[in-house]
Amino acid sequence: MSKLVLRVPEVYMTSSARISPKLRCHHCGTSCEEDHIEYEDKDFCCHGCRAVYELIEHNNLGAYYQNGELHAGRVAEEKEIHRKYSFLDQKEVNEGLLHYSDANQSAVRFSLPGIHCSSCIYLLEHLPKLESRIFSAEVNFLRKEITILFSKAITLREVAIVLATLGYPPAIHLDSVEAPKPRKSNKQILRIAVAGFCFGNSMLMSLPEYLDCAFQAEESFRHLFGWINLFLSIPVVFYAAQEYYNSAWRSIRHGYMNIDVPITLGIFTLFIRSGYEILWAAGPGYVDSLAGLVFFLLLGKWYQSKSYEALSFERDYKSYFPVSVTRVVSGQEEQVLVRDLKPNDCIVLHNQELIPADGILQSGKAKIDYSFVTGEADPIPVSEGERVYAGGRQLGGQIEISLEKAVSTSKLTQLWNNQTFAKIANPYDNLIDKVSKYFTVVILLLALGTGIYWSVADPSKIWDAVASVLIVACPCALALALPFGLGHGMRILGHQGVYLKNAGIIEQMAKTETIVFDKTGTLTKNNPSKVSYQGAELNPIQLSLLKTACANSAHPISRLILGTIAESVEKMAITDFNEQVGKGLRAEIAGHVVKVGSSAWINHSSNTVQETTAYVDIDGVFIGFYSIRAEYRADIFSELKHLRNDYRLCLLSGDNASEAPTLAPYFDQWAFNQKPEEKLSFLQGLQGHTLMIGDGLNDAGALKSASVGFAVCEDIHQFSPACDALVEADSLSRTGSILRFSKVVMRVIVAALVISFVYNIIGLSFAVSGHLTPVVSAILMPISSVTVVAFITLVINGISKKYFR
Repeated sequence: MSKLVLRVPEVYMTSSARISPKLRCHHCGTSCEEDHIEYEDKDFCCHGCRAVYELIEHNNLGAYYQNGELHAGRVAEEKEIHRKYSFLDQKEVNEGLLHYSDANQSAVRFSLPGIHCSSCIYLLEHLPKLESRIFSAEVNFLRKEITILFSKAITLREVAIVLATLGYPPAIHLDSVEAPKPRKSNKQILRIAVAGFCFGNSMLMSLPEYLDCAFQAEESFRHLFGWINLFLSIPVVFYAAQEYYNSAWRSIRHGYMNIDVPITLGIFTLFIRSGYEILWAAGPGYVDSLAGLVFFLLLGKWYQSKSYEALSFERDYKSYFPVSVTRVVSGQEEQVLVRDLKPNDCIVLHNQELIPADGILQSGKAKIDYSFVTGEADPIPVSEGERVYAGGRQLGGQIEISLEKAVSTSKLTQLWNNQTFAKIANPYDNLIDKVSKYFTVVILLLALGTGIYWSVADPSKIWDAVASVLIVACPCALALALPFGLGHGMRILGHQGVYLKNAGIIEQMAKTETIVFDKTGTLTKNNPSKVSYQGAELNPIQLSLLKTACANSAHPISRLILGTIAESVEKMAITDFNEQVGKGLRAEIAGHVVKVGSSAWINHSSNTVQETTAYVDIDGVFIGFYSIRAEYRADIFSELKHLRNDYRLCLLSGDNASEAPTLAPYFDQWAFNQKPEEKLSFLQGLQGHTLMIGDGLNDAGALKSASVGFAVCEDIHQFSPACDALVEADSLSRTGSILRFSKVVMRVIVAALVISFVYNIIGLSFAVSGHLTPVVSAILMPISSVTVVAFITLVINGISKKYFR
């Protein structure tokens, strides 16, 4: 922790006499009320904030202070931080918090309630620059969580201290394995209630003005109601609308203007004008309009937050991956979905299968590939009785694991979205910020021009016109269109058996020009009735050896062979297992060596090219071979025929060319006897946007290299980090509809964006011309968001019925 020692300079300036409410801490933004520390011509509220500033500047991370709305937490004193997290040195606490650990590194996920904005993300994801013993840090902004991979040279306590020292103390609850969800605040509802109460009462107080009745002649009542209105405006302006001021102020401090700047100006314009008229008896003021403005603005903001929450809920709820695993119940094996697993369940994993939840290794030789967690593919040997972690993949023979935790699909989502396997960044990230930089400036200039025009044409309309311009133009609907449209499309595709890694994949799917298919396990389905054995008759021991070997393989051909062996045949204990992708498998079972694969794999010469063949060798003796006649998926040829009208189709198969006469008419280019590295090379040589559809095992490199990779899932579902979507086998015959649907979703989003812009243009034209009041402007803002969301929902639902009947 040498880099993060908080050093107090020998000479610093502390002066309570110079305290001013205008002084703000350069790091955390809080008022310097207790102490004022001046360092490098900057103000700080405490030594901790000053030390963190020095640390950030020393590591060339000064962009933290220009990267959005700064809202860092105030840094506690060093002694207090060390004392607070001393309990993390306890072994049992470490085991409960770490979700991965080996001899070299560990991984932990902390809840950080102090995360507020893009500046927080920027600083936290640059932790490796501040502390070299931290390898990586990934922030989940919506859940306010951070996942950290760190070296054994630093303790969990020191990692927590690093975060707390930077002003982001972890919230640790030892009674729950999962990171605690941030509590929902009621402040937003309370602000809406205050604004609504004041709005209703101010309207009542202003009723005589609207009716223009004789009651208005009573000047004493008129002044009384005016003062009551002015009193009602105070909680609206200084409490209910406070979020807008804070946001606007932070953006101005960091050199740009967000959309809350014109809204803030509009609120203060009405407040100052109303105060002037009421205090100097020049008029009734605009308090009812002001309170109504804030009330409807807050309602719109609440609606937008609920829209995002609904979208996030759909994402979490629909992201149950179609991954199954073998569970042992009373000595019998059964296939279950991972979401149905519970603590203390005993599961069996074979070669290349994923560990769905943390557990204890009960039996077998485990070599675990934790590349999902760490990004490194070096297998870690694990002995019986040791812990294994969710996200690891078994490489080798059969193992049994007793689960300690239930499966968390949100954790699987996080593993799948590991940045190690990311291809491109989401092009829609921070779009609202980019738009706001120019949009806000244009609105401010337009408001200024409107004020100048009406000051000459009709001064009585200045306040309403200027305030309306500042309020009516808001890109809220624009901000909703992209995530809601893509998320809605993602949800519908999930209903169709297409599970996307993230919503941005839809945009890539819509650009597809070339589709590349694998054959075995993709175009063909696993049907044991199409498998025939030729060779020496297998005795019971040989059948047991073969069943045990094939049961440890996830390859479609191994699964087909396994399906031909009777359930009554018992499996045997396996001591060693090795599988070479594209070649075959080798297993050591009860003193015997079993090899299954290509003729070259078992050193057997063969001229068989008529159909897919798997050769069997036991103890160095060729026994026979299995011939697999291809059974193609229902409607696949009609689907290929239609796809070829719109796309260039290619076929890459690891099998021999026996099926070439059947498949050639449907493809523009094809190749057989392809090794995984040859498939990868072919994909890398293609131009334009490509879609690769494979089985997720042999095709991992090609799936990752393609613009979009679909992994087809059937009986034993493989969870592949390389793919962008897991596609149920029955959905493959709807590939054309899926791609066309993605194109239409993008068109709907563009249409929604146009609607939001048209809304702004029409609203601005009425506002500039003086035909719009601030209250009506505030009502139009949420209505525009409702319109965009309703349009997206109705249209996408409608087209989904057309494409997916």
